[in-house]
Amino acid sequence: MSSDQFKHLNEEGLVDTLFATALNPVACLFHLCFKGTSLFCFLFLNAFINEEILTFIFVVVMAAFDFWTVKNITGRLLVNLRWDSHIDQFGNEIMVYESDEKRKHQ
Repeated sequence: MSSDQFKHLNEEGLVDTLFATALNPVACLFHLCFKGTSLFCFLFLNAFINEEILTFIFVVVMAAFDFWTVKNITGRLLVNLRWDSHIDQFGNEIMVYESDEKRKHQ
């Protein structure tokens, strides 16, 4: 790969380029924020507060927020995925995953 391909990253900045190409920049921000907060808590929070149990609780809560956000919001807004579950006549749960292909590359 040549350096010309990545020249626009140095001129505009990586963050500007990522948010400019996202379908929904706010959802992209929250997607990265919860992942980053969870990672930061895991790596550094114990050094600041010196409580391992509280650090564990913060990491689990941030990971739960991240999971919920990815599953319900950013999956739908950034990559156009939807999911639903139905119960059939025999009582079995059927998971339905859908993607809106025509809206992906706007």
